[in-house]
Amino acid sequence: GWLDEAVFLESISGELNWQQKQDNWKLSANQLQLWNEDLNLSLNGRVEQLNQQLDTDLRLDLQDVKVNRWRQYVPQKIIPEDFERWSRNAFREGVIRRGYIEMQGSPGAFPFDESPEKGQFAMQMEVENTQLHYAEGWPDIKQVDGTISGQGNNLLIESQSGTIAGFAFNQVTTTIENLVRPQPVLRVDGLLNGSTPDALAFLQNSPLKQRFGQVADWLQTTGSSDISLQLMVPLVNPDNTQATGHVTFADSALSTSAVPGLQVTNINGKLNFDNNGVLAEAITAKAFEQGISVDVKPESGQTAVVINGRAGIPALRLQWPDFIPAFVSGESAYQTRIAINEPEPGQFDVAVNVQSDLAGVAINTPSPLGKTANQPAMLRLNIENRDQTLYRLSLGDWLKTALSVSDDNLSGEGRLGGEAACVGGEGLNISGRLEQLNLDAWLDWQSELPATTASSTIPISTLDVRIQQLQLARQKLKDIAISASQTAGQWEIGLNSAQIKGDIQWPHSVTNQRPLNIQLAHLRLDLDQSADEAPASE
Repeated sequence: GWLDEAVFLESISGELNWQQKQDNWKLSANQLQLWNEDLNLSLNGRVEQLNQQLDTDLRLDLQDVKVNRWRQYVPQKIIPEDFERWSRNAFREGVIRRGYIEMQGSPGAFPFDESPEKGQFAMQMEVENTQLHYAEGWPDIKQVDGTISGQGNNLLIESQSGTIAGFAFNQVTTTIENLVRPQPVLRVDGLLNGSTPDALAFLQNSPLKQRFGQVADWLQTTGSSDISLQLMVPLVNPDNTQATGHVTFADSALSTSAVPGLQVTNINGKLNFDNNGVLAEAITAKAFEQGISVDVKPESGQTAVVINGRAGIPALRLQWPDFIPAFVSGESAYQTRIAINEPEPGQFDVAVNVQSDLAGVAINTPSPLGKTANQPAMLRLNIENRDQTLYRLSLGDWLKTALSVSDDNLSGEGRLGGEAACVGGEGLNISGRLEQLNLDAWLDWQSELPATTASSTIPISTLDVRIQQLQLARQKLKDIAISASQTAGQWEIGLNSAQIKGDIQWPHSVTNQRPLNIQLAHLRLDLDQSADEAPASE
């Protein structure tokens, strides 16, 4: 039969006339009413064959038609194959409240796009609460109130209101081109209004998840966002869907596992996207209580997020109290670059690079760490997130560190003298070379620290440093090697130079039961040097 299933009509009324003379015939309908729980139709017009030529002049009025039932009443033989395959599950809910379909001319020339002189085809329908499943994997368009119109070979769905992936929209246009020809193409074009979490949910609930879904996993967001979306869906091959558009942020906020603890607020601007990536220019926001500018662009096969701004030390200390010492003050400009690499589709490696010349920041310590606010000192910080978080920090040309954080445990190395630091071991290991160090100045500085000054929570495990000139107790010790390690609640310190050689056991708390123990193999002091530097007695 023509229909997949038998259909039942509860009411049929009107006039249906048949006339035939030899090979010519005419079928006409006048107010032919068909009704059941799925539809209410009224047919007027004629189908006529004259001199072997078929001609039509028909109008079908529709009322209260369930959109997910229309295929049960249309012979599959007359539906183009590609459109038939797509439409099997495309119209899921809703009702055609009212509308009409008109056709005039030769059915053989339908839909008259190639031979408009042979006839015309038009349709107009008002739909309510409709759900359109336009492509596999993409979020359905739901609760649509709008119009469906057709002319020639195209179908136009204009949605005045509805939702998609949590977004409300006021105007979305869906067009099907080549409706009754091979290779039909569906296009969706609209503006969606929702929240920034909805925007990430859209990424995670569409075929874009393969490209951008993991980004949504390491971003946490709040605020409002709009999406301008354009989709091109080949109905024969939906996997070749092309998506373009942009996300507009309005006072949004985000945090990311790429930079633990970082909060970015007051995000405003536009992020463009397509199947290949994202692009943005001059998105504005706030971080560390100050304004920032954000650019996003493709760069050498990666996506680069570039952030320019200023940060004050009090705001940084509030964010990371265990890592910003009290002797640092001021504020400075900085640039952050987040490089997002995609070795395989949907798999992202994220690397963060922060650099600042620290102009405007004072470090109130002796040399070589100390500096005034007017002195520049290039600071570079690299953060990588893989199995664990890895921090590489360098200051000027004399300090480099490599620290890893895993399960809140910190380990790594601080290297003095400019050589690269290595990751590994337990706690923080200090090694390298210094040209000179005034330890007297550092001891004086430490003695003047307020009692309330918090000490660093970073555990130093070992020390292996060679200093060309060390000033201690008004002695200048040359080419001294210092090694130290923490064991059983005390420091085990080794000293080795031409002037001093020996071992020191220095408990964390010196008591009568655990005294300071010094054992020296030799000690050669320059007493004249001490006397020269001693203050004159009265």
